[in-house]
Amino acid sequence: IGSGLAGAVALVAAAEHPGSIWTVIARSAHVHLASHALTRVRAPVFLVVGAADRESASANAEARRKLPTGARLVTVPHAGRDFDEPGTLGALGEHVVGWLERLEMRPGGSQHKGRA
Repeated sequence: IGSGLAGAVALVAAAEHPGSIWTVIARSAHVHLASHALTRVRAPVFLVVGAADRESASANAEARRKLPTGARLVTVPHAGRDFDEPGTLGALGEHVVGWLERLEMRPGGSQHKGRA
């Protein structure tokens, strides 16, 4: 899980260590910094951006197109880059929990329990 630069680092790590990363969750990530690695990411990727952060929303949408099938991009209404608007951090948390629950329900999902 990473935001900003850490999100880009998580994507590069997933590309360089296929099979070792269960999922990547990136919030308002600087995905452009990982563009060279996106096509090599094999882990499921969940990108979350705030609707008011148009720059991140655009960059993450472009990155989503380069990621393997199964990557998901969610835009949280009324949220900015830092998700400090009322209720937006809670909405982010709900989306992340939902993503993790869906991964857990996939065939083989429980074998990755405890790995992030």
